[in-house]
Amino acid sequence: MVRGLAHYTDATGFMGILGSSSFRASHIFYLNDSSESKLLFETALSLLERVYTLVAACEEYPELAEEIGLLFVPYQRGRNLPFFVISLSEEWDDLSQWRGYTRPGNGYSLIWDHQSLERSALAQGWRLAPCLYENELNALLVPFLTDAFERIRVLGRDQARVIAQELYDKVIEFVPLVKHSGFRSENEWRLVSPLLDPFTTKWSYRAGASHMIPFVDFLLEPAHLHPLLHVNVGPGPNSDLAAQAVGSFLMQSGYGCGYGISSIPYRSW
Repeated sequence: MVRGLAHYTDATGFMGILGSSSFRASHIFYLNDSSESKLLFETALSLLERVYTLVAACEEYPELAEEIGLLFVPYQRGRNLPFFVISLSEEWDDLSQWRGYTRPGNGYSLIWDHQSLERSALAQGWRLAPCLYENELNALLVPFLTDAFERIRVLGRDQARVIAQELYDKVIEFVPLVKHSGFRSENEWRLVSPLLDPFTTKWSYRAGASHMIPFVDFLLEPAHLHPLLHVNVGPGPNSDLAAQAVGSFLMQSGYGCGYGISSIPYRSW
């Protein structure tokens, strides 16, 4: 069992998260790294098309392949899936994540209690799960496909639409968890919202570098329940001062956890 999961952020994010006892979960296609969003969309399409191809290859049930194909058309045309996510990691003090997710000399790693996050996720209808990598997908898809073929064999071809929808619902749950295998060393986990359609759910927005970014709030357990295990101050020119400020901020905010300075000898200033 993973005891704690780290969220890397800057000073503004650190103060905002602890001050509000909440995360800002970004729309999955508006993540900070635009290349990751593009990769995510391409991987999602690849996953959906793989399901369609595997079902279509079984010529015994053309009705099932047709219904699946119809469900995936909106995403082939560019529709975004309205999932909101928060990225976390098993790695508490990791150079690649200091570089990738914080600004030089202004980074903090907030380590949250795994069980606390799970409780918060369950209470809000979210999921906490490890990311999946491309080479793991086939092993996940096979039992879903096997079950779909068995159900249409038993229930009959006229149930193809219902069975296709059930298969689609299972597959789509994996889309916000899929990452390129090159990121495996990050040991990333994600808090993932249910699908939050803008017609039925109120989104908030923050200013990005070139466009507005939709987000929703994910509520954390209050400080007295000890959801925060530790805070690491990232590499920087004034790490000692930064750590002292972290200590007083934690005390005055009611978070009775430890804190320290990154052990990584990395100079970015």
